[in-house]
Amino acid sequence: MKRPVGVTILAVIAILGGVLNLALALPYLGFTTLAIPVISGTVTGVASGMVLTWGVMMLLLGIFEVAVGVGALQLRSWAWVTGVVVFGLSLIMSIIQLISVGAVAGVAVSAIVAAGVLAYLYSSGVRTAFDHEDGSLFHSGHHTPMGAA
Repeated sequence: MKRPVGVTILAVIAILGGVLNLALALPYLGFTTLAIPVISGTVTGVASGMVLTWGVMMLLLGIFEVAVGVGALQLRSWAWVTGVVVFGLSLIMSIIQLISVGAVAGVAVSAIVAAGVLAYLYSSGVRTAFDHEDGSLFHSGHHTPMGAA
C-alpha cells in the first residue's frame, strides 16, 4: 500500500517533536546551562528527584517519537502501536503540565498536537495502511495465528 500523505506529515511531526523533546530534556538532566525556571537555583530532595524523573521521561519520549517517525515512513506495524502509546503518554504529560504549571501556550499546543495525532492514527485509512484495521494494539487484522497454515 502506498503511504498516505498524512502519514508522511505525521512522521515529520514525530521526528521534529522527538528532537525537540530530546533537546528540552537536557537541562532537566543537567547537560546544559540553559536557563529554565523549574531548575534554576538550588534544587534538593524530592524536587530534584522530580526534575530528574521529568527529564528522563522527556528523553525517553523523544527517543520513541523519533522511532515512530522513522517507522511511520516505512509503514511498520510497530510504528502505529508505538505511536498510539507515545502520543497517548505525550497527551497525559501535557495535561499534567497544564494542571501543575498552568495554561502555557507551548504545553497547550503539545496537548492539541498529541490529541490530533491520536485521532489521526485511529482513522480508518491510517489503521489500514499500518495493517491495524481493528484498532487493536496487540494484533493486526491480516496476520494468521501461530501454527495456522
